[in-house]
Amino acid sequence: MKKKYITAAEFDAQFDAGENVSAHYNLEQAVRPGLEQRRVSVDFPLWMVQQLDQVAIR
Repeated sequence: MKKKYITAAEFDAQFDAGENVSAHYNLEQAVRPGLEQRRVSVDFPLWMVQQLDQVAIR
């Protein structure tokens, strides 16, 4: 099945008319920027770790 391409003007017109335009999105390759994870090593004082543990138990 061949993809149907539309122009930006057609897309805008459909969107402005309240039509469902989600068929024109490629959600398989969608990303949400700024959510990448990075591992860091942090040293906390013992009292802070104990308080964090208490909050986690709640």
